Amino acid sequence: MAKNNTTLSAAFSATEEVPTLASGTGVSDGRYVVFPGGEVAQIVKGTTAGTTTPRLKRGLQGTAPDVYVAGAAVTIQDA
Repeated sequence: MAKNNTTLSAAFSATEEVPTLASGTGVSDGRYVVFPGGEVAQIVKGTTAGTTTPRLKRGLQGTAPDVYVAGAAVTIQDA
């Protein structure tokens, strides 16, 4: 599956698990969300495909949750 690029519609703190995305294209269980600076999160099983508010498991692959501003670019991709 291809990479899908979108942005955050609202600021996202380091402790939150549900971002608000501008587009839900490519959102589905098990895919990864890569944030600016390299933080990797995985879309949690049970998240509705195509939603703009996916539940995430954050800080994967040795990365740490961080704070992001509204408008920050994110990529949704396969593992």
